[in-house]
Amino acid sequence: MLLSLGLGCGSPGAVGSTDDADGSPDSKVSTSGVSTGEGDGGRSNAEGSAGRGTVKPIVSPEAGLDSRARPPIDGDAAAPAADALAPSADAAVPAADAGRSVVDAGSTALGRTSVAWAWVNLADTLAVIKPQAASFTHVSPLIYDVNYAYTSGVAEFWNTPSGADLFQDGLTSVTITQRIHAMGLNSLPVIMAGAANSGTDQGIQTILTNPTVQASFISSMVTEATTKNYDGYNLDWEMSQSQTTFATYGTELISFLDSFKSALHAAGMILTYDVVDFNVLQSNCSGGIGPVDLTQLGPVVDLAIVEDYNSTFGTASNACPATLPDPLLCNQTFMDDLNFMCAYLPANVVSIGMNACSTTVPSCGGGTNTIAPEALSAIETYGIKSVAIFPQGNSDGPSNGYAIYDPNGITPTGTTWFSLLSGFLSY
Repeated sequence: MLLSLGLGCGSPGAVGSTDDADGSPDSKVSTSGVSTGEGDGGRSNAEGSAGRGTVKPIVSPEAGLDSRARPPIDGDAAAPAADALAPSADAAVPAADAGRSVVDAGSTALGRTSVAWAWVNLADTLAVIKPQAASFTHVSPLIYDVNYAYTSGVAEFWNTPSGADLFQDGLTSVTITQRIHAMGLNSLPVIMAGAANSGTDQGIQTILTNPTVQASFISSMVTEATTKNYDGYNLDWEMSQSQTTFATYGTELISFLDSFKSALHAAGMILTYDVVDFNVLQSNCSGGIGPVDLTQLGPVVDLAIVEDYNSTFGTASNACPATLPDPLLCNQTFMDDLNFMCAYLPANVVSIGMNACSTTVPSCGGGTNTIAPEALSAIETYGIKSVAIFPQGNSDGPSNGYAIYDPNGITPTGTTWFSLLSGFLSY
């Protein structure tokens, strides 16, 4: 299985307060009853190290995914039993999922990859992905979280009734992965956490600093993945840069990722990690005090996925810069984050995450939709072989419903994320 690490950045125009210094969640991003945001990275300018510069307020465009005031989406009490709704293809997948690709222990040569995050309405999202499977290699469904005082065992299921393994239309963690494998794709469930993910850093901090708790987390999650035939995990840990700093937790984070990746590799799985710039030590978006040191990240993850959700393209370039200011100014253009990743990380672990956000959603300013062809061209020019796409909430679907992987705003008219991503994989 694979472990990926995502690096994200907020949009200056995103909704939410920017004057809380502790990473607590602010207002939700919600359209037509669908809230598809991760957390609020907003910070006051007073936060951070004065010696490293002024912190620019950051708000994640994915802000607002938590179990409070949520729509009844993934598996409420009225949902029928999973077995009654699982398609025949699920049952036909053998226990070992013969034929799907896995990674040999120690391998990080993944080749071209395209990751589809699946955040809410998982049954609907998988139904959208199925006929477009040629656009993807991996699916990362949001299944788990440690937004609580974690102490041991398997992480809790995210946003399910009474914590049950029950998602939209009666799907379970097992049948979700079975559906993904039936499409010929790899399954990398998300483990979400952090104060900037509408939660708390407490579980993360305990895992990083308590050896007994960390050992339980790693062994429990590897056993869970092996039992349920996952191909790895995606960690979406978006932390408060004031509560979880490099000075206190940076070395511990790298050590933990190294241990988790090694345990997953030993079981034939991978690890990916989502990086947000307001957590990065080398970015002024964290005030230069964030817990994620990009210079040490490459060897301890299989993919580092930057959430490059900026709607402004920036200055085009034909090559990755040899050096960058440290900390890098928090300008938040697509090219800034692309340069950031390629300058500090080996190309084979870099993945560029983009936001399928409609121009009708003010919180993300059009996301990557308004610059999608240019963005993919720049990724290709830099020799980056991995991308990811986030399905931002919107009301562009039928009856003002949720259009999953919304193409609204992509030019020329008629271009979709599926056509762009299948083209990327075919290079």
